[in-house]
Amino acid sequence: MKPLRNRLECRACGVICERVVYPVHCLRKGCRYVYAFEDEGGSAFFGCVVKVFSSELDLAPYRASPRSDPYGALRVLRPLHDHCHVRVERAYEFLYERDGCRNPTFGWQAVEFSVEAVRLIVEGVDDEQSQFPPDKDRPVPDSAGPHAP
Repeated sequence: MKPLRNRLECRACGVICERVVYPVHCLRKGCRYVYAFEDEGGSAFFGCVVKVFSSELDLAPYRASPRSDPYGALRVLRPLHDHCHVRVERAYEFLYERDGCRNPTFGWQAVEFSVEAVRLIVEGVDDEQSQFPPDKDRPVPDSAGPHAP
């Protein structure tokens, strides 16, 4: 089974959630993984070297209207990179209930939350294990509180 942060779809309940990527964002941001080529007829196409999306798309619609998004969303096929513009699309969204979701962290950006970050969110951080030094200027309160006799 793949680690949770690398999953590209979730089918834990009746709602089918999938990560999708926007190829127009790759073009606008000058992604280093985008390649382009011309076929024998002179048409230009582009794609993703690491195959986050597998389609090779025609550049003509983008050149005709660079401010629009002629490609829409494509299903993510491989693990993402930090700079990929991703969303979670839900099929049968009318069945979605936040309280009933069996995998609520799936909607988070996978690159924002490493396994360690999720563990710290769930378990909390002990002061002894904290990566931040104690604040020396701030007095430590007594356990009895400020109104103790």
